[in-house]
Amino acid sequence: MSELERTVKKYVLANAIEHNGKADLNAVMKMIMAEKPELKTEAKKIVREINKYIEEIKYIPIDTLKEKLQRIAPELLTRDEKLEEKELPDLPRAKLGKVVTRFPPEPNGYLHIGHAMAAFINFLYVQRYGGIFWLRFEDTNPETEKLEYYEEIRDDLKWLGINWNKEKRNSDEMELFYECAVRLLREGHAYICTCPKEQARDMRKKGLTCNCRNNLPETNLELWAKMLEHEFSPGEAVWRLKGNMKSENYVMRDPTLLRIVDTPHPIQGDKYLIWPTYDFANAIEDAVCGITHILRSEEFHLRGELQAYLRELLGYKNPEGIEFSRFNFKGTPVSKRKIKPLIQEGKVKGWDDIRLSTIKAIKQRGILPEAIREFTIQVGITKAQPTFDWSMLFSINRSIIDPLVNRYFFTPNPVKLHVEDAPSIQARIKRHPEYPARGYKVIYTYDNFYIAENDAEKLNIGSKVRLMDLYNIKVEKKTQKLIEAIFEESELIKGIPIIQWVPEGNNVQISLNVPDLIYKNEEFNPDSLKILKGVGESACKELKEGEIVQFVRIGFCKINKSDSEKIIASFAHN
Repeated sequence: MSELERTVKKYVLANAIEHNGKADLNAVMKMIMAEKPELKTEAKKIVREINKYIEEIKYIPIDTLKEKLQRIAPELLTRDEKLEEKELPDLPRAKLGKVVTRFPPEPNGYLHIGHAMAAFINFLYVQRYGGIFWLRFEDTNPETEKLEYYEEIRDDLKWLGINWNKEKRNSDEMELFYECAVRLLREGHAYICTCPKEQARDMRKKGLTCNCRNNLPETNLELWAKMLEHEFSPGEAVWRLKGNMKSENYVMRDPTLLRIVDTPHPIQGDKYLIWPTYDFANAIEDAVCGITHILRSEEFHLRGELQAYLRELLGYKNPEGIEFSRFNFKGTPVSKRKIKPLIQEGKVKGWDDIRLSTIKAIKQRGILPEAIREFTIQVGITKAQPTFDWSMLFSINRSIIDPLVNRYFFTPNPVKLHVEDAPSIQARIKRHPEYPARGYKVIYTYDNFYIAENDAEKLNIGSKVRLMDLYNIKVEKKTQKLIEAIFEESELIKGIPIIQWVPEGNNVQISLNVPDLIYKNEEFNPDSLKILKGVGESACKELKEGEIVQFVRIGFCKINKSDSEKIIASFAHN
């Protein structure tokens, strides 16, 4: 077996094992190029070899694939099995090929990690059982929705690797919503209420009905027609369902389900004046789309009763409902309602600020879609209402990217180091200490270096340290701006500290954005974003925007901007 053939086979097998036997060409190609960048000139040949082997193994059981990988690259199999193998629990009353689920975002902001996890749960079940996965925009609140968010949501889902079979907008079903509203008025299940808003709210709280509830169907239909003809202003008349004003579930107390909104809609413009609430539109659309299983966070639990009642009145079948706890993360808002004020008040820079939990922010830090997917499976469907620490997601992400990314020297807040009698060396340093096949880089050194400020602070006169992968030195003099040392020997001596370095005159400026928790002790953390400035080795000049690297003894980072003069990167985790 040639070296190229072995490389192709090991990464195809590793990727196939990770994805239930289905290897992905692009993912495999990235892994090969990361290990052997010198093969870029043979890209077309490699693509042919990958496709050939993917086809060859596609019907082979997972256990057999693991045996094959064990023979040619056992280190990859070990990494794959570090996490306990888990999968989502069985879906109740699911029929193969007949499962229909949906992800229903409102286009009033960007998706965050909670949305991603909910979307993954619905998507993964359709992958397992077969069927249809809907992307359905819940866009019946013109006051909060914007056109830009539709496409941003699609882009985030595509980046996550979540593909949908069908797509629609609730706002395209307005005529159907109106038909259902008129039907329920005609059948006496609903009424038009013209009570002042505060009065209606107070009566609901007390469990009392208003006189409007006694309107005849004919009167309600006349009032509905007046609403359509703009004879009422917003809030002067609303469509209310006849529920149960004594119910312990406050949602069931004659809720307002259609109301006048005179703000133009981002898609429909001013075509419609009366807009349904979430509950009304969602109840009907879940039935129309043929949803078999509603998988959603339990914050919607109380609304489930209302939506089921609406479907029963309209003669629609109720889907199976499965609820799980809301996904909360320590010190980080996971709610558009909480994120928007941070943006508006200028506490964060925008939806893609790396301190946030949005998909745009997470992507910018170097968290991979595969990590979010695996994290979702590990967490599973639970009602335990956990607040997750980010470390679990970071750990999963680390296990994926660690074998794939190269190491680079970076010294933040640099202090100059002069080494007397230092030999001029062409240092050959492994790109990855655990994967020699990734090759070496060469760094030319003379007698002047930069070291990190926190390393310099630990040095005293007479201290002996080793410059990583280079040689040992002894400190002779020290000031705040300069460390003077003498060359001692090249051989590694156990027990002395090792520090990293960057040569003077052969480096690049680096600015590293380091996020922290936005909230600490439930208060905004003004130090939630710090910027580390320093210098990186000359090889960093070749880094491309979007590339993930590890800065030695700092952590994994993603390159946001890069040129020959300066690099801007974001810290992911260590």
